[in-house]
Amino acid sequence: MTRRRPGRALDDRVLPVLGSFLRRLDRRSTERVPPSAFPSGPAGRPPLLREVPQLLVVGLAVLLIAGAAVLLARSGPEPPSGLSRPAPPTASADASTGLGPRVGEDVEAYLARARDGLASLRTREPAAGTVALVSLRAYATPAEAATLLAGLQVQRAYVKAQLPAPQVAEVIPLDLRDPVPDLRAGYTRLAARKDRDAAMLRTEADGIDRATMAGARRAAETSIAGADQEAAAYAGGCACVIAFVVTAPATLLAELAAGPQVRAVQVAGPAVALAGLAVVPLLPEATGLVTEIPRPALVGGE
Repeated sequence: MTRRRPGRALDDRVLPVLGSFLRRLDRRSTERVPPSAFPSGPAGRPPLLREVPQLLVVGLAVLLIAGAAVLLARSGPEPPSGLSRPAPPTASADASTGLGPRVGEDVEAYLARARDGLASLRTREPAAGTVALVSLRAYATPAEAATLLAGLQVQRAYVKAQLPAPQVAEVIPLDLRDPVPDLRAGYTRLAARKDRDAAMLRTEADGIDRATMAGARRAAETSIAGADQEAAAYAGGCACVIAFVVTAPATLLAELAAGPQVRAVQVAGPAVALAGLAVVPLLPEATGLVTEIPRPALVGGE
């Protein structure tokens, strides 16, 4: 069976609609303007787009915008070489394919769902090792998080710098083997990366005219300030850890969930590997209805 080319479905939906729109526009203008008002074109019809150049400009602009949308849909962001991107979160994922809150779900409902899943697994298979998402009540330093998770097999941490509005920091996954040294090494990489981001943004901002593009210049300056603050936070060993993915028996996970530092422990179930999961950590400050899910950045933070 021939594989359908990526982006072809978008072509099939968008381009015929645009062509039909321009044809209808031409027909309506022909009906409203007598043919004698213009020199006749092919088949005796007034050459509307030639005689009314504004319509040609509009038509070309619409086609260019649609073409750009198609190109973006086809290409999509690609991770740099050597890094992997976590599976994207889905609103319909259950615990066998995804961990974390869903769009449209109330945070309290998610917490109850996580409690129920852990209690059920503890009853059915208390000694079976399972992958679980551990969401913290407050942002933690690497040392605080490592103390909390002593004795567990930790596979990944999720970190996020705390920035003042309007800056929004990335949620960044860091794969781990030994939590404290690996988190510190990850912080060092992140600080260097954010410094590079800020330098690149400054270079781009230099090309934005403050007088004629004031809004764009303000947005660039906000992004630069955010990158600088993230770099400083990670360089200073910030309390930025918000969640972990661990593997442990249900009995041990239940003890962890009862601790005061832990907000939720959601289990994926036995025989489910981290590689096949879409993981979306619950932010410590999250309350109410989940209206959007921040997509985690590249694993490794490079």
